[in-house]
Amino acid sequence: MSSRTWLIGHSAWLATGDDPPTPQDPTRVREALEGFSPAQTIGFPLQYGRAAGKRPELQLLHRDGEEEIDGVYCQRLSYDGDRGTGAIGLAIDPEDYRVRETVLGTAADPVVRRYADYRDLGAGLVVPFAIRVWHGDALSDEVQVVELDVAPHLPDDWFEPPTQ
Repeated sequence: MSSRTWLIGHSAWLATGDDPPTPQDPTRVREALEGFSPAQTIGFPLQYGRAAGKRPELQLLHRDGEEEIDGVYCQRLSYDGDRGTGAIGLAIDPEDYRVRETVLGTAADPVVRRYADYRDLGAGLVVPFAIRVWHGDALSDEVQVVELDVAPHLPDDWFEPPTQ
């Protein structure tokens, strides 16, 4: 079912399907929307290249075998963690060096993100358009990017409360 969310200042509304918008708790809406932001959803694949030379935990990744991820043969890289950083697991496609999977969190409660359907948006920006997220063994989110405009024009009416 499709939905639309408005978050303007200290007010929030949610409309699902063809139903009219209903007021929501703006703090909870903001937290939920931030979880789906491009930085949260596809941030790791976009930032990995720049961060690899600066972040000690990424410099200490070690080869930890091979694995097939969604039909793509990948090299598994791992970092065991330390007092400041938790364990990290990556699956990297050795053909194009794209991140196909990240595993963060604890062994008892890992968060696994799988990235697929990479598309070239120009200017060297290659982005996954399909992301699946598991918390433990349970699939919790499937994100399918339909369109991504890296320099959008935002209409003025996006910043007005919905009519009820």
